[in-house]
Amino acid sequence: MLRLVLVLALSLVSLAANANKVKLNSFEKITVLEQGRFKPLSSYARNLLLRFSGKSKAGKLNASQWLAEVIFEPAKASAKKIFLINNPEILEALEIEVEKKRRYSFDQLEPSFEALYNYALDALSKEDSKRSELDKEFLRIYTNFNSFHQLLNSFSMFLPHIDFELKHKPNILGENANLYRALLESDQVQAAVAKIDLQSKKNLASKDRELLGLGLAIFSWVETHKSFSELYAGFKEMEIIHSPNDSTDIWQAMLESGSTAPGLELLNQAYQAYLAGDQVRWDTSLFEFNQLNKLALADQAPPIQIEQIYTKLNPFGNAKFLYGLGFILLMLSFVFLPQIMRNLALGSTVVAIGLHLTGIVARMIILERAPVSNLFETFVFVSFIAALIGIAIYFWLDKNLGLLITSFVALVLLLISGKFASDGDTMQVLIAVLDSNFWLSTHVVCISIGYAGVFTAGIIAHIYLIQDLLQQNKKKLKQMSKLILAVLAFGLCFSFLGTMLGGIWADQSWGRFWGWDPKENGALLIVLWTAIIFHARLAGMIKDFGLAITSTIATVVVITSWFGINLLGVGLHSYGFTSGLALGLYIYYAIELVFIVLAVGLKQLKPNQGYQSTQ
Repeated sequence: MLRLVLVLALSLVSLAANANKVKLNSFEKITVLEQGRFKPLSSYARNLLLRFSGKSKAGKLNASQWLAEVIFEPAKASAKKIFLINNPEILEALEIEVEKKRRYSFDQLEPSFEALYNYALDALSKEDSKRSELDKEFLRIYTNFNSFHQLLNSFSMFLPHIDFELKHKPNILGENANLYRALLESDQVQAAVAKIDLQSKKNLASKDRELLGLGLAIFSWVETHKSFSELYAGFKEMEIIHSPNDSTDIWQAMLESGSTAPGLELLNQAYQAYLAGDQVRWDTSLFEFNQLNKLALADQAPPIQIEQIYTKLNPFGNAKFLYGLGFILLMLSFVFLPQIMRNLALGSTVVAIGLHLTGIVARMIILERAPVSNLFETFVFVSFIAALIGIAIYFWLDKNLGLLITSFVALVLLLISGKFASDGDTMQVLIAVLDSNFWLSTHVVCISIGYAGVFTAGIIAHIYLIQDLLQQNKKKLKQMSKLILAVLAFGLCFSFLGTMLGGIWADQSWGRFWGWDPKENGALLIVLWTAIIFHARLAGMIKDFGLAITSTIATVVVITSWFGINLLGVGLHSYGFTSGLALGLYIYYAIELVFIVLAVGLKQLKPNQGYQSTQ
């Protein structure tokens, strides 16, 4: 009973502590400019938190709640452990104790800021190619720390300040005695101070002495901070004040716009409403502020509502869960209730495909371009095509095999895509060489479909080899062999078409059809390897088992062309480079090598099987 009373008491305390919190719907609709793209603040918050911590939540707070806390309650936010640090050498260098969850707060890092700054400065002085992984990690942590510090201070001009408090003349600054109000009303204060008879300073009334002190305080602040562009050059982490032709941070807007900045006044009101828990005033202020932004942005206004839905729906994250569930249900169908479990697996994967498609279409609408432009999007798109191939196999050939391909391949590729989403925004502005909707819709999409076809054929080949070693019936293996050829042909057609279209694009962009660029060679390698497989098959050089082995090798060729070549960091296509990928790629190569060697070796050991039959 005592324990129950304590739980209830703690719950009441918790409710009381959060009683002043407001609902953040209006806050999430604020338009933010980040990395050249306008987006809703909810997306910005999620990208930022992913960048800092690798997670989309900070404890029990979602990204928007966390960002609101950072802006409006900086003292509380600075104690939250959100900075991900994996390397123990960095912790040792900064003299910080290791945390189990590998995440640290701003308060923990702040005492080591000088050391962090020096390490980052040293790393920055080196050429990018000569920076070690430790150097890059120091730079990453310093950049995140600095961004967080900017956010903590971004609204500090709206905080009450002792220098601007007046007991006797509240009508001059109003109820909020803060830097913003003081500077906004500085002309009024100056006029009031001018009326004071300074000759009789000793006999000044208390209210006049306070007014004189206020005037001097404002003068001091203006003199000290008059070069806001230099002092607050870094406070542009969150750019939310817009004009039709430009955008600026809120500190600069305050100094430049003065009393003609209704947006700043609305933000000030929203700040005070948040602290007071005044939902009506909060919603009204931010609604009016968002309307001002719509007018200012005009035709540049992004599809805020669609991106908000996309962020909240998290289509790819939920699709991963459902693909995984479908895979588990399929495995269970081999143990008990086969029909029911398989139907449940089908339902799960079909819903996953729907979410997958919704995410791709939403991104196309938001970005107004084709669905593939960076490595994250290639994994998302290729996994979707692989899922469609699997569903086609389910309905026209083999239910179990179709569901296995759909759930397993799509799940694995989406899980890998998360590697390329942890740095923040995956919907970035295109670099110049990719800024062509026509070629993104033809060359890049065709190449990606080719990746999906050849890679999926390779996965089917893996399954064939396993079933062959388990001595499955020959009829089923023959059927699977034909399927490998069909899917491989599908992949070859799109790989060839995409490579040809890429040559035409290269001719238009760089003045040559082919330049033996590493990425071009990788695309050609896929076409050549699949063509070799077909020629060897038609010439009788390989039979079903040999087809499976060479198709398994095709997955290695695809992975190498797809993103392995990016590790070279050279060539006109090196914009897809991602650090930290090499180890995973080498592990994959090793696993495939072991698999192929075991498959061939075990085939040789099977009774009544000679080398000729392994062709």
